[in-house]
Amino acid sequence: MKYCEHCGAEIDDKAVVCVKCGCAVKSANKQNSGLLLAAKILMIISCAATPCIGLFTGISILSLAAIAGYGAAMYSSIIIGIAYIVASCIPLAWCLPMTLTLNRKIKNHESVGIAFKICTLIFVNTIAGILLLCASEDN
Repeated sequence: MKYCEHCGAEIDDKAVVCVKCGCAVKSANKQNSGLLLAAKILMIISCAATPCIGLFTGISILSLAAIAGYGAAMYSSIIIGIAYIVASCIPLAWCLPMTLTLNRKIKNHESVGIAFKICTLIFVNTIAGILLLCASEDN
């Protein structure tokens, strides 16, 4: 048996809510919290790394354009460099909201749906998506 954190009443180990005060009982699933935390960290790293890699590549191409001098090669390199810089920021349109949503769900002890886990796997970070899929449904 365990005790309610709010009113101190004795409750069953499998209880979801306290029968005396009606407050939700927190589950002590350490493995899930570890998997969710690792997934959150990997999603944050993805949000930071994606634009950095694109900016580095774009700036590298722009510097090569400066070395190339004048001509068609320089102009095409400038266009490609700017395209890399702009395109590297596009994934942030879904990476940031998904990372913030996962953070909110972890903080509020809400469950993470299977569709969210699969979208994380495909669009944000493969390893983070696998970790989310490995976490059981009773987050």
